[in-house]
Amino acid sequence: MALIVYPLINHRSRWRCLNLLILLFCSVASIAQPAERYRPDSPNWMKFVAAINVPTLKHEAGRTRHYREQCSATLINHDHARQDQWLITAWHCIEHYRDLSQTIEVRFPHAGLNDQYYTARVARSGERLERDWALLRLEQRLPPHLSSPLTLTAASPSLLATAAGYSKHLREGRERLSYDSNCRWVSAQEWQDCFTSKGTSGGPVVQTIADEPTIVGIISQGNGEGMTLTFPVDLLPPF
Repeated sequence: MALIVYPLINHRSRWRCLNLLILLFCSVASIAQPAERYRPDSPNWMKFVAAINVPTLKHEAGRTRHYREQCSATLINHDHARQDQWLITAWHCIEHYRDLSQTIEVRFPHAGLNDQYYTARVARSGERLERDWALLRLEQRLPPHLSSPLTLTAASPSLLATAAGYSKHLREGRERLSYDSNCRWVSAQEWQDCFTSKGTSGGPVVQTIADEPTIVGIISQGNGEGMTLTFPVDLLPPF
């Protein structure tokens, strides 16, 4: 498409236009971050990552409004002794989940389930942003090929990690997983060169330790510039 340039009236309008262009390009860059998309040869553990829709109630300007919070979650190996199946996500995803007559919708887009929906409820949570984790219990049993989900362990600072989730900003982002495999440890809660976006909250940060993929963090937020904040799973209380 040809770019039409109109004459600038004065220096003030010139700088205003430049500032608008900078803001436009920065906003586009913050959405279109370099991320890989799920392919048939992507790591097998990614089938355990779910897209979740949480029914929420928010009070704004004296009115109660209904929203759907779109986040990510991961099937975890929580308790072999029980028949329940568990998901870990971020607390801020379920912060406004108040109507317990409604359930959380869960899908595993890359598990070969023909877009089947499951339902879940909150079992426990950190109850505040500083403890940004929540444990969900599925209400239905999953098929056998999803019976060996991911374990949880402390991060290894020397290893790269992969952050994964279902972005709201990417095309087909809620249907096709996006991930960044170049996440570098900065501190217990910070990962650099690790691009995430809205919708991936609650998704896992995974390292391969002793040849096994394991969750080391739960995505809390990204700054759009390659810094992702997480809740370290080694700070989780005993379930």
